[in-house]
Amino acid sequence: MPVRWFCLAQGAVAVAGRYLKHRSYVGADFFDEWDFDSSPDPTSGHVIYVDRSTALSTGLANASSDRVYMGAEMTSSTGGTGRRSVRVRSKDAYDSGLFIVRVDHVPTGCSTWPAFWMFGEDADHPWPSLGEYDVIEGVNVQVRSSTTLHTSDRCDQSEVVAGEDMTGRWAAGSSSATASNCYVHAPGQYKNQGCVQEGPEDSMGPGFNQGGGGTYAAEWAPRRGYFRTWFWPRGQVPDDVRQGAPTPDAWGTPFSFFGLGPSCPKEHFARMHMMFDLSFCGDWAGGTFPRDCPRFAERMTCEELVAFHPEELQEAYWSLRALDVYLLPEGDAAVEGGSGPQESGGVSWWHCVMSMLIVLQSLVMCGIGVFVYRAMRPKAQLPDLENVRESSTPSSPTRPLVHGPASPQQGSTQPVRPAIRMQAGRDHTARSMALSRAQSAPHRVGPSVMFSPR
Repeated sequence: MPVRWFCLAQGAVAVAGRYLKHRSYVGADFFDEWDFDSSPDPTSGHVIYVDRSTALSTGLANASSDRVYMGAEMTSSTGGTGRRSVRVRSKDAYDSGLFIVRVDHVPTGCSTWPAFWMFGEDADHPWPSLGEYDVIEGVNVQVRSSTTLHTSDRCDQSEVVAGEDMTGRWAAGSSSATASNCYVHAPGQYKNQGCVQEGPEDSMGPGFNQGGGGTYAAEWAPRRGYFRTWFWPRGQVPDDVRQGAPTPDAWGTPFSFFGLGPSCPKEHFARMHMMFDLSFCGDWAGGTFPRDCPRFAERMTCEELVAFHPEELQEAYWSLRALDVYLLPEGDAAVEGGSGPQESGGVSWWHCVMSMLIVLQSLVMCGIGVFVYRAMRPKAQLPDLENVRESSTPSSPTRPLVHGPASPQQGSTQPVRPAIRMQAGRDHTARSMALSRAQSAPHRVGPSVMFSPR
């Protein structure tokens, strides 16, 4: 293969396998790319989600160039009703991608139920027809984040082995040892539980916040057949992530892994939006409130804590420092909605620029390699042509010449015969016969006779 085509092929492979940044969300215009969902909480939370105008005017949500804040109202009693809070949904919907979020504070405290998650739903596909992927989720004062899939029937993850496929652990079901069936009505599991894997200690809760937060990377790669999720505490983020060139295969085993294949077809998940929310009590936080918060549970219900004790909710807010989405240029992702720099198929102009730069880099590196190779390669020793000319008799281009009898000496009476020139061949008998015939015809004068090899 010519060097230039080899270099181009190498560049194409590099582009095809590398995630390219599609969008960075954190900035002063963060909420321009998100919709505020003020509909009733579907998980029976003791919460009132507010609209955009209310959230921004009351300080429940604000954004600057390097930080996004979303939290609950935590200054006064509600009189018994739910507490005001925020739930936002991205205008963009994705069919795959790498989602990296850096959080320096996650909501925590008794009664809280925060989540960063993705889900798909429309008028023709009610939840969970298009799936749900919970990246960060926890309740009360739990210290391990839960990463979960929620699906319709036939999405089983029982073949995923903790300690091999993931560093995390399976959560338990209502009667099953592991909640490894993603179907929301799976037997042996809690209602709407899904398949749940738990992250490392202090990936959630008070310890997370006291340590300055951390970074999550959530990879949804249907063509490659998996969901993978990593967590790094503050100060331990890989260099490639910090440099904006993430390479998930270099990060080691994720804490959460879900396979997509025959036992869980990738078609369970499509057109999913990102979500941030903060609920209170409800099905999960309320259900585990007595166990997680016994000092409060002895004196009041979860709902009473939320309504009448705002002093206990001072940690009930999100603080985001970065949220970047990366896509593969091989057409694995599709993006809908939003006003970002995108084109059909989810491949943005940014992909094109980065692809060209990567190919150019590959060409330059290959060119340098070829130059060094040619410079270092030993040169063949050429013969001294002048010496060859002086020491060699004239010859034909392909074979040496064999001369016939020399011309007669000076003073000879024999007629002069031209020199007979023949080309040496492999058949010595034919050559001898030719010499005999030439010498037996002394008066025959004509052009030299030449014999070519067979």
